[in-house]
Amino acid sequence: MKPYPARIALVVTMFFVTFACKAQFHTVAVKKSMPDIKAEGIFYSLSRNVIKIDVTIEKTSRYKGPYADYAQKYLGINNVITENKSTYDLELVNLTVMAERDPEHTYFIEIPSKSKSLPPLALQFNEEGVLGGMQFNISENSSRQASQPMHQADFIEQLQPSVLEKTDTIIRRISVDTTTIEERFVRRSVSEKTTEQQAKDAAALIRKIEENKFNLLTGYQEINYSRDALDFMLNQLDSLKNEYLDLFKGKVVKTYEYHTFSITPSASSEGTLETICRFSPEVGLVEKSSFKGEPVSVKVVTDNDSPALDQFLKSRENVSRRKTGIFYRIPRHSRISIIMGEHEIAGLQTQISQMGSVTFLPARGLSGVKFHPVSGALILLSIN
Repeated sequence: MKPYPARIALVVTMFFVTFACKAQFHTVAVKKSMPDIKAEGIFYSLSRNVIKIDVTIEKTSRYKGPYADYAQKYLGINNVITENKSTYDLELVNLTVMAERDPEHTYFIEIPSKSKSLPPLALQFNEEGVLGGMQFNISENSSRQASQPMHQADFIEQLQPSVLEKTDTIIRRISVDTTTIEERFVRRSVSEKTTEQQAKDAAALIRKIEENKFNLLTGYQEINYSRDALDFMLNQLDSLKNEYLDLFKGKVVKTYEYHTFSITPSASSEGTLETICRFSPEVGLVEKSSFKGEPVSVKVVTDNDSPALDQFLKSRENVSRRKTGIFYRIPRHSRISIIMGEHEIAGLQTQISQMGSVTFLPARGLSGVKFHPVSGALILLSIN
């Protein structure tokens, strides 16, 4: 089996989330406590990461030629395909990290209802309700393939007819009294050629093509062909010869199958190990419940290298405070591995948002913040 090159594609379309918090806000985690029913505000969600696995399978189909049994007898060829057979190879694994709404992390932003000095505010959301941005002081002018399987009938249509015309002479003797009259007539019949007869004709045509090539190369016709015309005729003869040879040697056809899987890594620090399918060189990609082939699994392991930060954030949550700013994620470096059997066939080192921690910004004093569009990590912070 070939090595498995993995083109790892991390979605990093940079959409910067920008907002200004010159006024004071309070954000409530809906899962822990519901906001005041009389409060004015807006709900938003954090995003989590989804791993998309695109798998490309190369299928090699070998088809026996209809005259394979006579290749040695008429052409002296031994290396021919003797049976129809298909094999599969895991050609490519492509990993893409994407973001989607996390239903476990919904928050409510309380907006002061009596503040006359509250500047114009714009909130941007995506189609799933994930907060894309906040911005103050908004002006009115502000503005964003199947290859069909091949069968034996797809071989070149033979140029010679597959029927053989026979001419038989029949003699019938008729006796009339003592006179004998001999009557002769011809009867024609048509019968189908046997496979061996067709193979013999095809072999004769191959030899005829080789003879024509030789005559062209040696100038037998005594015609001064141009170089382009000569090359064209030789290429046409080679193409025709190869098509007839395929009738004896068989054909090899490569096609490709494309499969896509998606998994959402667990937020647990223990990581994720999930089987997505099974693969066999004889049958290709099959359901993970099948007993054929080796399991193909996705393994996600986080780098648990910040216990002090985890402890600090946990203690911070327990401190009572009047106002809490926007909640966001601190993602954690993780290793994504595609495992087949006991071997890693593709891998990616990246950040997974739900493997990290959730914390909050100050309730006031900020003029601008930017988050990474996929991981949700804080990448820029401006303070008044």
